[in-house]
Amino acid sequence: MELVAYHQKLVKQIQEDVLPTAEKEGQPAQVENAKQMLATMQSWLRIRMSGQPFAGKMHHFKFEADNAKPKFKRKIIKGRRGGNHRSVRH
Repeated sequence: MELVAYHQKLVKQIQEDVLPTAEKEGQPAQVENAKQMLATMQSWLRIRMSGQPFAGKMHHFKFEADNAKPKFKRKIIKGRRGGNHRSVRH
């Protein structure tokens, strides 16, 4: 419940502070970003209140779907063999 209350506070702040300021400054890119963030945050709130997990995340103020494959770091180690064969240790 604390997370939902905090989230509602952020939604209210975007509606009352960020969006009017961006519209007043006349920057259409910031207005569009604020509207998109507001819509995503409201959809998160609806999904969480219904008890479902949210399939996505915010990254650099944009929504990213969580259906991507996991990314693994790998370090390629050059061995003594020639050519394109390389050993990989995860």
